[in-house]
Amino acid sequence: MHPSVERSPQFVERRVATSGYVRELLQDMSRLVISGLPGVGKTELASQVIWNARDCSKYYKCIFWLNASSGTVFQDGIQNMARRLALIDEKQLITTSADEIREMVLQELNRLDHWLLIMDNLDEVSLLKDFLPERRDTRHVLITTRHRTISSALKAGHLDLDPMAEDEAISLFMKISNQSPSLCQQSERQLAQLVNVLGRLPLALVQAAAYLSETQDDVSHYFQFYQSSRKDIWGWKPSQDLSYVTIATVMAISFGKVKESELSVRLFCLLSFLDASNVPETLWTSSDKFQDRLLRDTFRSPVHVNSALQPLLSYNFVQRSGRSISMHRLVQDVMRDLIERDLQDQANVLDILHDFDRMPEYWVQRAIEIVSLAYPSSCPDTWKDCELYNSHANSCITYGKKYALESEIFGDIQSAVGKYTFDQGGYAQSNELFKSALEMYERVCSEDFGKIADALSDFGRSLARLEKHEEAIEQYKRALTVGEIQYAKNPSHSAGILSDIGRSLYCLGKYDQAIRLFDRALRTLETSAECDPIQSAQIIACTGAVLRNKKQFRKARQKCQTALKLEEDILGKDHINSIGLICLLGSILQSKGLFRKSFEQYDKALMIYENTFGKDHIESAATVRDIGLSFLHLGRCQKALQQFQWQLKITEKTFGKGHISTGNPIWNMGASYLFLGKRKEALDHYQRALNIYGTDLCKCHKAEGTSLAVSYAILIRKEDYALPRSNSFDVIRL
Repeated sequence: MHPSVERSPQFVERRVATSGYVRELLQDMSRLVISGLPGVGKTELASQVIWNARDCSKYYKCIFWLNASSGTVFQDGIQNMARRLALIDEKQLITTSADEIREMVLQELNRLDHWLLIMDNLDEVSLLKDFLPERRDTRHVLITTRHRTISSALKAGHLDLDPMAEDEAISLFMKISNQSPSLCQQSERQLAQLVNVLGRLPLALVQAAAYLSETQDDVSHYFQFYQSSRKDIWGWKPSQDLSYVTIATVMAISFGKVKESELSVRLFCLLSFLDASNVPETLWTSSDKFQDRLLRDTFRSPVHVNSALQPLLSYNFVQRSGRSISMHRLVQDVMRDLIERDLQDQANVLDILHDFDRMPEYWVQRAIEIVSLAYPSSCPDTWKDCELYNSHANSCITYGKKYALESEIFGDIQSAVGKYTFDQGGYAQSNELFKSALEMYERVCSEDFGKIADALSDFGRSLARLEKHEEAIEQYKRALTVGEIQYAKNPSHSAGILSDIGRSLYCLGKYDQAIRLFDRALRTLETSAECDPIQSAQIIACTGAVLRNKKQFRKARQKCQTALKLEEDILGKDHINSIGLICLLGSILQSKGLFRKSFEQYDKALMIYENTFGKDHIESAATVRDIGLSFLHLGRCQKALQQFQWQLKITEKTFGKGHISTGNPIWNMGASYLFLGKRKEALDHYQRALNIYGTDLCKCHKAEGTSLAVSYAILIRKEDYALPRSNSFDVIRL
C-alpha cells in the first residue's frame, strides 16, 4: 500500500456511500469511478475501502495505491508496483524504460486475480492509456477524480460523492476536536449551523475543528468570523467553486495563528510550488546556493525544521508521514493563489514577509534551487534518486516557465531532468529540455563557454536521436567553436563531439567524411594526458562500422576486434558497454554471408540487453532487427517477420507511430511477406513504409536502393519471383 494511505481513527462512514457499498459496486462492475468536489472526502473513502478489504482478506493477492495527480508521480507508482510484484530487480529497474515497466505491470495484472487497484486524484484520463487491465470480477479498479465525465470515458461504474449528512459532519467535527471539553458543551444547533456553513466538506471540517481544538475558541465566535471572511473572499473569487471558497475561508482564519511564525509561513510558501504529494525532507539544504537565509539556517537543524512544521501540522495544512510531507491539492491551490495574488490575503499572512519575498517569482526560484541542488547527475546508480525528485522538478520547470525566470540554476534543473529523460528513451522531451537549458545559459551566463558548449552537445545528441542529423551536426560544430579553449585543456570532450559528428555523417551516408572525423577524434584523444581507453575503443568501433558499410569487411573486423579487446581488458567480458561491438562483429559476419556465426553474436548481445534493460527496450531494437535480417537471408522468413514485428513494437513505443525510425521494420516486414508469398500484406507494408519515408528514401538509402526497388517492382507487376540468394539481396537498414 502507498505509505501515505493511513487508517484514520477520525473516519466517519456515510450512510449513502459506505466503504461496504463501494465494495459491492466494485464486485458488480469491476471498475468504479468516485467523483466529487475537491475536499469532499474521495481519498478518505478509498482509503477506508482498502482497510476494510484488508480486514476481510477480500484481495489476498495484492492491493495497490497509485497517485494519479500527475504523469510523473503516476509512473513512479507503477515502478513501485513492479518492485512489489517482483517483476524486476533494482538493477534492472534503473535501466528499463518507463513504457517497458508499464507493459510488464499490465501483463502481470492481466495474469493475476483477486487484487484491488486504487488510482487517486486522476485528472487526465490519457494517463490510463494502455494501462487499464482486462475486466474480470476478481480484478477491481477504483478511481477517484474531480471530473464526472471520466466514468463514461472508461466505461466504468460511477458514484458521485456528495458532502456529508449533517449528523455525519457533526460526528467528524467532534472526533477531531475531542480534546476540547468546551466544544462538547456547545449546543447542537450551533454545531449544525457551523458544519452546514462549511458545506459539510470533510477537509473544511477537519481544518476548522483543528483550529478550535488548538485555540479553544468558541464555535459561535468562529462562525461569525467565518461568515465575514467568506463574504470578502467570495467577492474576490466569485468564479471559483464553493469548495475552494470554503477551504480558502477556513485557511484564512487559521492563518491568523500560523503567521505568528515567519519560518512556518516561509516553509508553506516554498511547499506551494513543489508537487503536493510526498515532498522528501532530503530536499532540505543548508547550501549557500539556496538563497533564503532564514530557511537555510532552519534546515541545518531537525529541531528547527520540526518547529517550523508544527503550526502547519496543527492546523492540518500539511501531513507528515515518515520523512516526507504532503498536502491536499486544494490547500496548495489556495496558498499558491495567495502568493500569486489571485486571491486576497484576507488574513494578511504574507505581511510577515518583506516586499521582495512576497512575490511568486521569489518562491519559484527558491523551489528551483532546492530541487536542483538535490537532483543527482543521471546514471544507472542514481536513476532511483532522480525518480524521487522528478515530480517536484517538473513542477519547478512549469512555474519557472510561467514566470519566465532567468537564472543559471533554472537551466541546470532543465538540463539535469533532460539527461535523465534522455537516458530513459524520452528523446523528444529531452530535446525540448536541452534546448530550453541552452537558451537559458546563452542569456544568463554567456561567458561560461564550457557550460554552453556542453549544452550544445547535449542538444545535438537529442537531435541525432530524433534522426535530425544535419541539425545535430550544426550544434556539435557550434559546441567545438564555443568550447575551444576549455576543450583544449581536456581533449576528451572535443574528441567526443568529433565522434558524434562522425556518427551523424555515417547516418547520412557520408562514409568517407565520417572516417576522417573518427580519425581526427582518435588523434585528439591521444593528445590527452589521461587518454581514456574506453573512449578510444568506441571511436575505433565507429570506424569499423563505416568500413563495414563500405564493404571493407577485413579492415572492419580488425577494427572491431581491436576495440573489443580494449574494452574487455578494462570492463571484462559480456559487459553492457561492449554490446555495440558484439553487434558490430555480428553484422560484419552477416555481411560476409556467415549468418549462423552472426547469430551467435546477436544472441549474445540480446541476452546482455535483456538482462540489463529488460525486454522491449529501445536499445534492443537494432539487435532485434539484425537477427531478423539474418533469418531473412537464411530463408526463415516467418522467424524474420516475428523479429521485425518485435522491432516495430519497440520503435513505436519510443518514437510513436509514423516516425521515420518505424519505416525500417515496416519495410523489412514487407520483404518478409513478399518471400512468404503474401503479396497483399507485402504491398501494404511497402506502401506504409514509403508513406513514412516520403522523398527521403533514395536520399537516405542509395546503397540499398537498387535491390529494394527491384523487389518492390516485382511485387507491383505481380511477376513470378524466387527468394533471392543471400549474397545478392540487401534489406533496408537504418
